[in-house]
Amino acid sequence: NVPGVWDRFGWRGVRPPWSSRGMIRASSRAMSTFGSLWRSRTRPHTRGQAPVGPAHAAPPKASSHAAHPLSRHALGSVHLHQRVASMASMAAAGGDPSSAAAKEKKKLAIFASGGGSNFCEIHKGTLDKRINGSIEVGECVHALATPLACLAYTLRIAKPTLLQVLVSDKKGKECGAIAYAMENGIPWLRFPDPEKPDKGLESLIRSLKDEHGVDFILLTGYLRLIPAELIREYPRSMLNIHPALLPSFGGKGYHGMNVHKAVVASGVRVTGATVHFLNESYDQGPIVAQASVPVYPTDSPGDVANRVLKQEHELYPSVVAALCSGRIGWREDGIPVMWSVV
Repeated sequence: NVPGVWDRFGWRGVRPPWSSRGMIRASSRAMSTFGSLWRSRTRPHTRGQAPVGPAHAAPPKASSHAAHPLSRHALGSVHLHQRVASMASMAAAGGDPSSAAAKEKKKLAIFASGGGSNFCEIHKGTLDKRINGSIEVGECVHALATPLACLAYTLRIAKPTLLQVLVSDKKGKECGAIAYAMENGIPWLRFPDPEKPDKGLESLIRSLKDEHGVDFILLTGYLRLIPAELIREYPRSMLNIHPALLPSFGGKGYHGMNVHKAVVASGVRVTGATVHFLNESYDQGPIVAQASVPVYPTDSPGDVANRVLKQEHELYPSVVAALCSGRIGWREDGIPVMWSVV
């Protein structure tokens, strides 16, 4: 009894799909049901919800979060279950996502020297709105940009993002980050530039602040020491990610595979990634968040590198999202505090 089966599934009163009108109505009802399920689904780690995973701290049971220290081997975020108490704590720490300044969409500059995988992940975060920001792709696309990128900009196919400019010490498409910027219509600058007397520092600062209006600078595998003049122009506004748990395996010379070789040679059983604010010394700025991964006795440096990179791709966009939405405050002793809203 086909009609009986049809009614048994809760479709009573709907014409069976073998009639044209019944097919249209059944399709409409199915789409409506699917839409309701889609809107009510659980979406961890999106649009301000607390990220879920081993790299993140578990929600504290106490109602007050001010007394909870941050774990340096977890993400370093504090979950907010009571909005009134949390907002007061955040305001006291210097971070308030409800403020007008926090709601303004921020403009970012990326500094990169290599493949740019973290650059790509942050760019994706701006496109899917995990990171609060909106800019228009720069008018001044580099002369080496691909014709496809130029066409995308001309026709506005490339969606607006908050990535304003890429800065690299490399030249041309041999740098993966530059190639990605060209393909996506993002302008790039070279620094240091050996053809300029001050290596282009003055023009770089002028370009970042005046031409592009950059709010925050993000280092994603940039291998040069940032000049003190630029750091002073962006106090508490420059982030870096390091492929180890600082302060271990950090400092001059500890970059890329050098870090992972040192980790394997040392015999440690835990390593990870660290996001920190910049100061005038290599890898010594205040730590914002960390994510850990295991190191097995049979691991090669490449195995460790792959494991850490996956954590970097989750950790860095989360911290950048918090920075852009005003969820990073500062303790009186100069330690940053990152808040995660659930």
